[in-house]
Amino acid sequence: MTTSRYHRLQEITPDQYELEAPAEIEKGALLLDTQTKTVILQLRVNKLKPNISSIMIRADLFDDVGRVLKGADPLILTYSDVNLIETEVIGEQTPIILDPSVRQVEVSLIEVHLTSGRIWKTQSKNLIQKPEQIAILSLEPGLKAQVDREYEIAPPKNSKKLKFLPIQSKDYWVCACGRPNPNSSVECERCGIDKNWGFAILNIEYLRNKFDAFLEQSRLSELEQKKTRKKTTRRLIAIISFATLLTMLIYYTISSIKYVQGLDLLALKQYNEASTVFESLGDFRNSNELMNEADYQRAAELVENLAYQMALDIYRDLNSYKDSEFYHGKLEYLAGDLLTARTILQQLKDNPDAKKYLEKTNALLKFQGTWVDELTGDYIIVVSGREVTYALYERFLDDPKHFYYKVYLKDDNITSDRITFNNEPFFYTYDVAKNKLTEYLEDIRITFHRTN
Repeated sequence: MTTSRYHRLQEITPDQYELEAPAEIEKGALLLDTQTKTVILQLRVNKLKPNISSIMIRADLFDDVGRVLKGADPLILTYSDVNLIETEVIGEQTPIILDPSVRQVEVSLIEVHLTSGRIWKTQSKNLIQKPEQIAILSLEPGLKAQVDREYEIAPPKNSKKLKFLPIQSKDYWVCACGRPNPNSSVECERCGIDKNWGFAILNIEYLRNKFDAFLEQSRLSELEQKKTRKKTTRRLIAIISFATLLTMLIYYTISSIKYVQGLDLLALKQYNEASTVFESLGDFRNSNELMNEADYQRAAELVENLAYQMALDIYRDLNSYKDSEFYHGKLEYLAGDLLTARTILQQLKDNPDAKKYLEKTNALLKFQGTWVDELTGDYIIVVSGREVTYALYERFLDDPKHFYYKVYLKDDNITSDRITFNNEPFFYTYDVAKNKLTEYLEDIRITFHRTN
């Protein structure tokens, strides 16, 4: 098995910022070259203001147990001629070779020299602690899909950098890229995203309302198509009745034409229109089967667009057509209606996929309820369907509010014997057989017991 030459000793993610700083350390990494045993420091430094001539950064060096490296003074890194660098990012392509005994570093911005001769220095009293943000990837699938739709409607610049929902604090706001900015800044100093756009689009209430509107529009469109289908059916029945009065030959010719039309619509993935045509043909050839096929493919298309409820309605009507019963049960599971999912899936004993999702469903049903940590009894986790809510009692916070964090259990992280999920930097594992929930933070483990 091929292994990477470079072993990552440390991920550097600063969590303290000074709002008026002309530059920042966005992130970095401490690497070990496993072939040469060289220790390498790489930093990503961003220019936030123009006319910077040089940037000075301090790196404190530590051994593998966090002690200051013996005989090693703090390292002062200087990036010179910054004003001659066209890009806003510096340092990424500049590896810094350190003492081979270094295993941890702490980096901090200390000075920025401007071309005007002015020198900016870090003031510890001005440093702020960046608050935790909700990651976009942790949102439930429907809201993540709505974020993608918003990007398609009005693509923001640097969209790949937008990983969180923005936060408004009293004295500053935190961009979706993770950078705190003064309230006076109308654009993020790191990624350039418009502040008003970020808060208008990347917030839970807006995304949920837009996603609900998307589903409602899809539902109304479906209803309108059904009305059109009924009208079309009546017209076709009238035409066929009139044709029948003429001759059976004319009837057969018209039906054949409609049948071919339906096949063409099906091939073009115009499933609603194809279903309408085949429904109007009644028992002509295999029209009933093709109508079911058009509805079946329409349901699959709805699933891809995360319109689960509309797809469920179709799968219920299709009943035993192909594997509709299985998808009916699977969608009930994905929607969090676990009891209904179990009732359906346990009847499909010969379907291996149904067996797998039945095991997932039973595991989730066993996981449902409220869990309390056995260390302090103050940290609770509530599991409802596929949604997990974390709550921390208010005596642990400066803010007189409870802390809440929600995560949607991913299907890939649910098996018959284990359910896993993250709430960075914590990792959780639920052992189905032992009915045991455990929280991991590096070498620390905390177990939870269920209260109901």
